[in-house]
Amino acid sequence: MAVSSNRRQRVIQFATPKVADLVVVEVVDVSKGVSSADAADNTAYGTAHPDTSKFPNFKLALIKNADDKQG
Repeated sequence: MAVSSNRRQRVIQFATPKVADLVVVEVVDVSKGVSSADAADNTAYGTAHPDTSKFPNFKLALIKNADDKQG
């Protein structure tokens, strides 16, 4: 499924039996906003989510390429 460059897809699921424990998975197309692949993932792990009003206390845990064919 193609992802529009100005939209995010978000999946919220329960990671543990404790309902308050959530994992948020976001697919973000950053290809137009960065000059290289190295710059695309330079955000440090543990960085707070950009939308702290909707996701307080959420931290970045993983960055991975959603499309292995594009490098």
